[in-house]
This record gives sequence, C-alpha cells and structure tokens, in this order.
Amino acid sequence: MNEPASDTDNDSLAIELETDVESDEDELFPRKSVTEDSRLLVINADGSDYDTSKLPADYISPLSPNWRPTLRLRLIQLVTCTNVFLMGWDSSCTASTYALIGSEFHAANNVSWISTSYLITSTAFQPLYGRFSDIVGRRVCFLFAINIFFFGTLGCSMATSLFTLNIARAITGIGGGGLVTLGTIILSDMVPFRLRGIYQSAINFCWGFGSITGASTAGAIADAFGWRFVFIFQLPIFLVSIILGYLYIINPPFTGMSTQKAIQNIDFGGSVTLVFGLASLLACLSMGGNEYAWTDSKVIGFGVAAVVLLSAFVFIEGKVAKMPVMPLRILKGRLPVSSLCTTFFTGLANNSQLFMLPLYFQSVNLDTAAVAGARLIVPSLVGIVGSIATGVIMSRWGHLSKLMKIGTLIMLAGCILVSTFGPNTPTWKYVTFMMPTQFGNAILMPAALFSMLAHFSRVDHAVATGTCYLIRSIGLVLGVSVSNSINQNSLSSILPRVLANTPNGDEIAELVIHSVTAIKTLPFETRELVVMGYTTSLRRCFQASALSCSIALVASMFCTASTLHRKEDDEEEVATTAPTSTEEEFV
Repeated sequence: MNEPASDTDNDSLAIELETDVESDEDELFPRKSVTEDSRLLVINADGSDYDTSKLPADYISPLSPNWRPTLRLRLIQLVTCTNVFLMGWDSSCTASTYALIGSEFHAANNVSWISTSYLITSTAFQPLYGRFSDIVGRRVCFLFAINIFFFGTLGCSMATSLFTLNIARAITGIGGGGLVTLGTIILSDMVPFRLRGIYQSAINFCWGFGSITGASTAGAIADAFGWRFVFIFQLPIFLVSIILGYLYIINPPFTGMSTQKAIQNIDFGGSVTLVFGLASLLACLSMGGNEYAWTDSKVIGFGVAAVVLLSAFVFIEGKVAKMPVMPLRILKGRLPVSSLCTTFFTGLANNSQLFMLPLYFQSVNLDTAAVAGARLIVPSLVGIVGSIATGVIMSRWGHLSKLMKIGTLIMLAGCILVSTFGPNTPTWKYVTFMMPTQFGNAILMPAALFSMLAHFSRVDHAVATGTCYLIRSIGLVLGVSVSNSINQNSLSSILPRVLANTPNGDEIAELVIHSVTAIKTLPFETRELVVMGYTTSLRRCFQASALSCSIALVASMFCTASTLHRKEDDEEEVATTAPTSTEEEFV
C-alpha cells in the first residue's frame, strides 16, 4: 500500500510542475527565484545580490522579520488614498450631475457616454499599468497616470459639447485606469501580505468617503456654480498628489532583462483589440433601440465587430502575446474563475444601480441634482463601515470565501429592495433600502480581490491584481451601458403608449427622454404619466441589477479561499525557492 505523500514531497512536486511549464513570458522574466522575478516585492532584507543604490535608506522588505511601517510608507499611503478619494469623487459626481449636463447639451439620451467613454479607456489601459510598472517602475507609471488624469479633467471643465466632453473623459480614463491598480500594487511592494487587508480597508474607506463627498456636494456645486466646477474642484488635489508622488514613491531597480527588450514585447495587440472590442460592444448596446433599431446595419456592424475583436483579443492573449495583458493562466482554476465571475457580475449590478438612482430621484421624485446626490450619503457611509470591518476581519481571521458569499447575498437583498421603489415610497425606505447594496459591495470587493491573490505566489500578484480590476471594470462598463440601454428602450416604448391620448404626446415623449429637467415644466396630469413611465422603466433596470447579483451569488459558492495569513517560514522560503501557485503556501 502506497504511503501518502508528505508536505515536503507535495511542495517539491509543485515546484517541479511549475518549472516544467515554460512560456515566452518566462523567457522575458527568468524565474530563477521569486526574489529576482518580483524585484522590489521581495528584495532580501540585507539587499544581497542586488544593486540597492537606488533604494532609499529607510526601505524595509515586506518579508523582513524586522518590518515596520515607516514615514515613507505613510506618505505613500497618503498619496494612494488621495488618488482613490479622487476616483470615488469622480464616479459619484458624474452620476449626480449627468442629467444636468445632458439637458444643457440637449442629449440626455446619450449622456451615459460621459461614464462609458471613461470606463472604456480605463478598463483597457488598467492591466497595462501592472506590466509597465514591472518594466519602467512604479513611480514613472504613477506620474504618467496622474498627469493624464489631471489634463483630462481639465479638458472636461472646458468642454463645449457632449462630444468634446466624452473625448476628455476618455483621456481621463487612460490615467484613471492606472491610479487604483497602481495604488494596490505600490502598497503591495511595501506591506506584508498578511497585513494588506488592513491597508486595503484604508483604500476602500477613501473610495467611500470620496463617493460620499462627490454625491453630496457635486450636485450642490453644479446648482450653484455650474457643472464645470465639479471638475475644476478636483484639480488642486491632483497637484498635491503629483508632488507627493514625485517625492516619495519608489522607482525600483530591476534585474534579469533590459527595458528595451521588454517594451518590444508589450501586448499592444491585446490592448488595441480590447479597446476597440469594448467600444464596439458598448456602441451596439447604446445605439440599439435608442438612436437606431436593433436591426439597423450600424448596430449589427458594431455587434459583429465586437465579437471579432474580442475573439482576436482572446487569441492574442493565449497564442501570440509574450507578455499578455491578461494571461490566460491567471484564469485557470475554480477559485480564480469564481472570484472573477463574482467580481464581474457584482460590478455590473452596483454600477448600474449607482448610475440609475440619481436619474430616478430627479425624474420620479423631481429632486434637484443636489438633493438626489445627498440621498446617497447614508448608504455610502454604511459602505465605508463595511469596508473597514472587512479589512480587519481578513487580516485577523481570514474567512475570504465566507465574506464573498455573505457580501454578495446582502447586495442581492439590497438590489431586490431598491427594485420596489415607486413615486409614493417614503423617505425612510429610500435610505434603508439602499444600504444593503453598498454594505454588501464593500464586503465582497476586497474579499474577492484577496481570494484571487491568495491563490498565486507573489510573482503573479501584480498581473493578478490587474486582471481582477480589468474584469471588474468590464462589469462596470457593461453596468452603465446595459442599464442605459434598458432604460432608453423602455422609455421609447412606454412613453408614447401612456401619452397616446395626450395632445402632442409623441413630441412630449421625445422631449422628456432627451431632457429630464423638462418633466417639471409639464402640466400636472401629463407629468404624472411621464413619472409613471420613468418609474416602470427604471424598475426594470433595478431588476436587471438583482438578476446580475443572483448570478454572482451562484459564482461565489465555488470560492474556497480561506485566509491572508502565511507561515513565517514560508515567507522566508519564498525569497530563495521557485514560486508555486499551490494553496499549501497558505495556512
């Protein structure tokens, strides 16, 4: 009878299997050891075998037994959290003011592209930052990203039409795609894995605080000074962040390959096909049933282009790219697939609801932009509490898979409750029914990310982080596009029908679809009919969010990740042995 293999034998077998798998990526990043491959991530505490002349004197390896938070780490954390605050501000301020912007440009039916144009470019460029930061350094990529974001935001404040505003938002997205990803990667360079949950909770807090601030003040700023000042407000904060990032973010030294060779193998083909594939898909969804019929040649053409380009993207990632944007090996295994599917569908549901709630309050309740934004404050505060609690639980006790499942279930309950909103809903229901979605989302987001990271060794964390954010961003993009498509198609069908017996009913329907502010100017009887139409349409959007959460809940049931805690001897061994992706590394 064969004896069971020991833990040592299992580890040796895992290392042997790992070294048997060779790829072009391995040739570019020789895997002599995790230390050499991940460079700054796991530089030995004594700096042996490395040129440490470019490292600051106060740098301490996250694997060192003498690790402690330094002043530099605190300042870098300040920079990171400042950027995440701006990301949260930007997301909520746009949702709170897009109805005003669309009404000013007489294009309320196309206003979703204010968010969509940003999300397309941020989604496509987001994973590139992980690769580029491995090649040219975190500091260089950070400064590039935040400067692009700065000038894109400046362009938004100067836009003269919806088209130019969308172009500026797309430019902003190129920078924004890197800020959140780099924030996680930069802190990962300097913080032990077992403590990252706490540091991630600080990032989530700043995102939530930015969302609250943007939702509560953006509408008031737009009402008082105009929507352009919503973008102008952000610029001074960017300048402070640029200065701090330039002074304190580490640009690590690299070994094992030349920068020129690496740049020649960057996955430009994958990035281009992803950008244009997503753009085609979103154009199809946004135009179909809104500007054009679903059978129109333009809509069909965009749909076919999306299928071809996204198929080419998958082919390039699997067969062509030497340094793929989204390595297909990252997608193998039950745990990564479960985490990514949960991330995708919850991102779709949450962003769809975030995008539609301000529209609901302004079209059904006839609130101003300021009031509509203020209604999101309390739910966002609950989300902050959830993110902080989740960070502490992950770092101390783990329970990653349980947190994913609980968070998704709570979020599903919130989506169902929100789908019951109507014109006569009392204020207390608005407040309490929106809480579960934000609370559940705050729990599952970090749990899903770290479940993904816990499956891989440190060498793969930058790529895994970029992939996780990429999948979530695709969900965010589709959340905006799908919800807007459902809403516009529903309104185009419902309003002409309910206004059939109203004089000039077709003209009124066309007017209120393009301008939400026009609803207030209608006679009482006509206004009530329009409000009823908007209620029915938006309820369908909220029900679609609930369906997306249901799929995410099923996906989360396949997650088996447990904890962030790693054995101390395993961490020391990682610095001198080949990497593995096995779960034996983790307690």
